[in-house]
Amino acid sequence: MQSIRIYLLLIIVASLSQGCRKDNIDKTVFDNYSNYIPYKPGSYLIYQIDSVIHDDFKDTFFETTSYRLEVIEDIDNSIKTRKLFRTLVYERKDSTEAWVFKQADQWALTNKYFEKQIDNERQTLLSFPSNMESIWDVNLYNTQSPTLRYYTGVNDTFFDGKTIVQNVLKVENEPKQNSVINKQTNEVYAKNIGCISKKIINIETQFGKKRGFSVLYTLYDYKI
Repeated sequence: MQSIRIYLLLIIVASLSQGCRKDNIDKTVFDNYSNYIPYKPGSYLIYQIDSVIHDDFKDTFFETTSYRLEVIEDIDNSIKTRKLFRTLVYERKDSTEAWVFKQADQWALTNKYFEKQIDNERQTLLSFPSNMESIWDVNLYNTQSPTLRYYTGVNDTFFDGKTIVQNVLKVENEPKQNSVINKQTNEVYAKNIGCISKKIINIETQFGKKRGFSVLYTLYDYKI
């Protein structure tokens, strides 16, 4: 019961902190935030997606690799401290195949947050100012259950297995881990690029058998 009270208190604090911040801030500060979302029309990000799917009925798992292309098609710069992005999403199963259009998403960068609207569901992925004390609800503006998110690294370094990247933001959703459930979401944002890595784990283990998936998005190519 005590943990539930603490959780609800954090939700309230996070909601108030997002609702009370002023809309007008110094342009230099806003530009610093936008360094992590530095897009303009024609920018694109390509991710390699490595997935592991667990089947508890057959007690097996299989691995797949696919690719995702996100193209910035349009930006609304009518408000200096708010940028809207229309992002076209394409996918393919192999690096040699033609891209297949999947959907159009909307991204928004303001002086308070960076969010994505996917299938009419808004998710707040970054909250500003970025510091280790920041806590917010990813689902504050949608109907999903509250999910706390916070920074685990600011001006940090990230090693992707090949290269060390400096000045990154690391964020994660509050993990849910016990003997049965393992749910985690982690993202890394690099200056002058954007999101360079994302890992999602959603696995349930019962009677020694796993079901669910883990997915790793790794930046494969980009143009900013």
